[in-house]
Amino acid sequence: MNFYKITVGKRLGLAFSLITIITLFLGIFVIVEFKKGSRITKDMFNHSYIVSNSIKDIHADMMTIHTAVLSMMINKESVFIDGQIRKIDLYDIDIKKHFGIILDRYLGPKADVKKVYNIYKSTIPIRTNVISMIKAGKLEEAKIFMKTNGHELLQSLHEEIHILGIYSDNKASDFFNIAQENEKNTINLLAIALIFVVLFSSTIAVTIINSIVNPLNILISMSEKINKGDFSVLNTEDTLNLKNRQDQLGQLYNSFHTLLNYLLLPYDNIIKSNRSLVEITDEVRRLLDSFDKNIIASKMDTQGNIIYVSKAFQNVSKYTAEELLEKKHTFIYHPDMPRSIFLEIWKTIESGKTWTGEIKNRKKDGSFFWVNANISPDIDKNGVIIGYNIINEEITVKKAFEELSSTLENKVVLEIEKNNEKTGYMLQQSRLAQMGEMISMIAHQWRQPLSSISAIAGTLTLDLMMDNYNNRFFKDRLEAISELSQHLSATIDDFRTFFKDDKKEEISEVQNIINESISIIGQTLKNKNIDLIINYEDKPKIKSHLNEIKQVLLNLMKNSEDILLEKKIEEAKIWINIHTKDSEVSINIEDNAGGIPEDIIDKVFDPYFSTKKEKDGTGLGLYMSKTIIQEHCKGKLLLKNTSNGASFTIVLPIFSDGEE
Repeated sequence: MNFYKITVGKRLGLAFSLITIITLFLGIFVIVEFKKGSRITKDMFNHSYIVSNSIKDIHADMMTIHTAVLSMMINKESVFIDGQIRKIDLYDIDIKKHFGIILDRYLGPKADVKKVYNIYKSTIPIRTNVISMIKAGKLEEAKIFMKTNGHELLQSLHEEIHILGIYSDNKASDFFNIAQENEKNTINLLAIALIFVVLFSSTIAVTIINSIVNPLNILISMSEKINKGDFSVLNTEDTLNLKNRQDQLGQLYNSFHTLLNYLLLPYDNIIKSNRSLVEITDEVRRLLDSFDKNIIASKMDTQGNIIYVSKAFQNVSKYTAEELLEKKHTFIYHPDMPRSIFLEIWKTIESGKTWTGEIKNRKKDGSFFWVNANISPDIDKNGVIIGYNIINEEITVKKAFEELSSTLENKVVLEIEKNNEKTGYMLQQSRLAQMGEMISMIAHQWRQPLSSISAIAGTLTLDLMMDNYNNRFFKDRLEAISELSQHLSATIDDFRTFFKDDKKEEISEVQNIINESISIIGQTLKNKNIDLIINYEDKPKIKSHLNEIKQVLLNLMKNSEDILLEKKIEEAKIWINIHTKDSEVSINIEDNAGGIPEDIIDKVFDPYFSTKKEKDGTGLGLYMSKTIIQEHCKGKLLLKNTSNGASFTIVLPIFSDGEE
């Protein structure tokens, strides 16, 4: 049989039949071998990835729980502790879940896993006791208890978990070695088979090349041009001729064309726009060039040596690439950066994780710039770290703004402290001024009793000199002296109580507070012909700094007294009215001196403002009165003019017996 008389279809049919048979056997062989590899891969997955990762997750969860317990010793707020307890409970659930996974998939002795789990369960009561001590405020006991009862147990637990991890890793290594050996054998067999197929195919190709050489050359030429990015070859005359052929070569070309369309489907826009692969490559190059100019980026090898810096990095640091390449990356770190940061960075990236944080770098001219750095490992296809990529965002302006904000905040705090100190000084100054006025009142109140005592003593002395002793008369006069002395003593007690340091809040009826204040100034008002009129609607209670409220009442009544005397008001009066509304009690003090001039009424509560400077007024009385009522007593001090005169109202919260 003349081989060349066989049609191309039959020749190709015969050739492809042989290739199909060989390929079938080769495919069956590959399936068998890869099933074996698949089983090994499954074992590796079930053991290495799931078991090893579960062990690592347990270790990480335990470290998180330990950190949470330690944080409770630092932040003792109940809300924070409760939050940490809930967090620990969630991690306990997660740990139990991972132990279940390990017990199900662990290829070693299951008893080893149960042993580790039992050790872990024995740590839970210890941790519970430690948390209870922390919540009870027994930090030192908690530390001692943890160190005494939990340290060795935790150490043992970590060691056992480490042993499980080593066993898991060793198993993974065994599986990996077996897989590598199988892969090597499979590759060798496949290589031999492929060589055979290639040789056989080449023989067939040499046999039929004369009959199909021209169409194949066209296809080869077309493929080469497409590979270079020239898709216009699809529309040439030669390809159109192949497309229009009715024989098997035409069918082959059409099949190839259909396949090519599928392969180039992702590049449909490129084909339609007649853009070559060269153009696309150039576009990518421009993109990389833009990255180099605008992104502050660098790359270092596994030893920390700089092997690439972008132009943007060079511009911001003032260094050239030649000055930075092969240098340690720490070369540009600013001395202000603590060493602990670099240890943290290397610990993170060497574990295969990405580190993100703020870094202060030093420029060539000695100045600095801040960046928000993202350092990620560069991992090859085998999972090996071959370097580290660093992408930075400059945040120098942001850091300067943060520093400015912090400085301003410190200044505000300092000014507040100064103002508080000034307020305390003014309060003391006000109290000293009131003390002087009180001494003046007491001296006035003592004058009449002392005169009475002096008169009685003179009468008794005269009777004795005249030998006119009367037992009953002497007894009555001595009792009168005793009563007057007790009155003087009571006045001193009122004075001492009034200026007693008032640090704690006390409960009292408003009526009692007013009466105690009136006991000091009442006699003075009476002696100066000033009527004091008091109206009580009811008897509400308050809980506050009572002596400070008395000081305010005394100051307001003394101001009314001064203005009534200054204006020489006939039938001078001071009204004190008490009434309640909702949960507040109002104490209103009003005089009939005509009121405060409208041009100064808004200034009377300002510090050092006084209308009595000719009479040594300090200008602190009303200012401190308002400060005491609003800041110390949680109330309000209001002022208005009425048809009679000035009206001051103290508004305070009512105390309910149920609040105790």
